[in-house]
Amino acid sequence: MTTVGLFLGGLLLIVGAAELFTNAVEWAGFRLGLAAGATGSLLAALGTALPETTVPVVAIIRGGADSDAIAVGAIVGAPFLLLTLGVATITLLLLLTTALDERLRRDAAGIDLVVGAKGSPLQLVLSGIYHVDVPPGNIPLAEVDTLRADPLIAEVVPIAMGDSFRGAHIVGTEPTFLGLYHARLAGGALWKAPMEAVLGADIARQSGLAIGARFAGSHGLAEGGEVHADNPYRVVGVLQSAGTVIDRLVLTGVESVWKVHEHEAQEKPESGPHAADAGQSRI
Repeated sequence: MTTVGLFLGGLLLIVGAAELFTNAVEWAGFRLGLAAGATGSLLAALGTALPETTVPVVAIIRGGADSDAIAVGAIVGAPFLLLTLGVATITLLLLLTTALDERLRRDAAGIDLVVGAKGSPLQLVLSGIYHVDVPPGNIPLAEVDTLRADPLIAEVVPIAMGDSFRGAHIVGTEPTFLGLYHARLAGGALWKAPMEAVLGADIARQSGLAIGARFAGSHGLAEGGEVHADNPYRVVGVLQSAGTVIDRLVLTGVESVWKVHEHEAQEKPESGPHAADAGQSRI
C-alpha cells in the first residue's frame, strides 16, 4: 500500500511540476522574445528530457542491487513507451478520421446540391444533409417547382423540418427521399396521408414503437420542446438499417409538417403551406 501511495504521490508531483514548468517556459519564451515554435522546441524540450535523464542518474548515484537494471530500463523504456503511445495515438486518429469521412460520404453520396434560405452555407449543409443543425429558414415552395422545371436537374426532393421526436429530426418530404440513401422498408408501408410516419431503423429500435403506434412530436429540433399532443403521428412503416443518417430520422409528408404548424402559418405566412426548409437535388 505504501508503494502504491508513493507512486500516486510522485505522479501528482510530476503533473503539478509539469504545470509550473509549462507556465515558466511560456514566460521565459516571452521575456526572451522567442517565437512559440522556438519556445516549444528549445525550452519545452529541455523539460521533457529532464525526467528521462534524471531517473537513471539518480538510480546509479544511489546504488543498490537493482540500480543498474532501473537505469537501463529507464533509458531503454522511455523511447519505447513514447514510440508505442505515439503510434497508438496516430493509428486511433486515422481510424476515427477514416470512419467519419466514410460516414459523411455515405450520407451525401446521392446529393449534388442543397438549396435553402439565404444564410450560412455550412448551416444549410449540416441541416439539409446531415441533420445535425437547424435550417437557416424557409424558401417558397414555388422554388421547388422552378428547380424541377430546369432540364439540367435530374431530381428535386423538398424537405421541411421544425419538430423532433426524442431528439430525432422529423423530416417532411416525399418518398423519393428514400432513394437518396438507398433505404428500403423493413415492414409496413410509406406514408400516404398527413400525420403518417415512417421510422428510421435506429429510431424504431430505440423508441420501441411498432407499426400502428402513435407518438407526438416536440417543437424544435432538440429534446425539451413543446409537445404537439393535439397532432399525433401514426407509425405506418419502419425502414431497414441503411448505415446512413436516414436511420436516425422520422419521415413523413411535407403536409404533416404544415398541419402541425398551422397556427404558426397564420402568424408567419412565409412559414405556411407554401414553404419548405430546403431542397436536395441531383444534377
